[in-house]
Amino acid sequence: MKDKRKYIYFIAVLIVLGLIIYVVPSVTGLFETTQTIESGTLQVSENNTCYFIRNEKIYTAAAGGEIHYLVKEGEKIRRKTRIAQFNEDGRSLEEGEESEYADLQKSIKGLTVKTDSFKAGSSGVASFYIDENENRFTASNMDSLKYEEVSDMEFGETKVKRNSTFEGEPLFKMVDDSKWYFVFWTATENIARYEKGNSLSLIIDKGEINATITDIAEDGDMWRITASSNNYYKDLPRYICKDAVIVSSRSSGLIIDNEYMTTRKGKPGVMVRQKTGDYEFVPVNVEASDGTQSVVSESYFYDEKGKMINTVQVYDEILKDPGEGN
Repeated sequence: MKDKRKYIYFIAVLIVLGLIIYVVPSVTGLFETTQTIESGTLQVSENNTCYFIRNEKIYTAAAGGEIHYLVKEGEKIRRKTRIAQFNEDGRSLEEGEESEYADLQKSIKGLTVKTDSFKAGSSGVASFYIDENENRFTASNMDSLKYEEVSDMEFGETKVKRNSTFEGEPLFKMVDDSKWYFVFWTATENIARYEKGNSLSLIIDKGEINATITDIAEDGDMWRITASSNNYYKDLPRYICKDAVIVSSRSSGLIIDNEYMTTRKGKPGVMVRQKTGDYEFVPVNVEASDGTQSVVSESYFYDEKGKMINTVQVYDEILKDPGEGN
């Protein structure tokens, strides 16, 4: 009976050893995840709210009357182009009657110019929408804008295109698009993406606008970024506030998920599978990163001492979660 038990124990030990030798490596292999390096383009961007700063003039009626407009919203026009014309003049408010634009007229003081010819005094983009906050967003005061103040503001444009007008009422707006600005605020963790003088892109309404950063200023817990552009944008005159995607950089090269990266002696790198099946540390040169993925140099790069360093190549197989670096 004892011999039989020993025999059973012996068989059980053999089975366990077999599991360890053959099954465990296979199971471990299931959790060993790798990535094949491929080339691509990395876009570093953030979704944000932009505030447009424009050099503009709001034209008001020198007299009342029936009017007919000759240009469309967002149309780019030349100086002295006739925007509208009187069909019949002489219309005036009755005693005690107030213009429906009375409140708007008060808020846009300083931006208005009277016209009896309906001609644009300068080239630019025409608009028939006016926001009561126009005076708050000008080139002269954009450096004093504060996040806490602006983020609580309400925006809503009033359409002024109509069939008749009274004296002094707004008729249309002309915006100089040869140079205009936009302002946005970003969190401290994103500020390293931006540098004065660098280019960035604004993706808005399925279009893309190129711009240059003109100013970066700390504003409480946020950073205010100001950029200028001369690109034509149809809705530039219409809105003050608009959501957009702000692209701070685009870089092409080999794309690596950051979770595949580690360090050796403080230098970044990845664990690359060799022909033997083992993994070996290979240093990388990070050209750009969005916090999730990085663009790295291909084949070789030069270190800070000018020494050429061999690095990863397209289709290299690298190990996920390679462990803590040193």
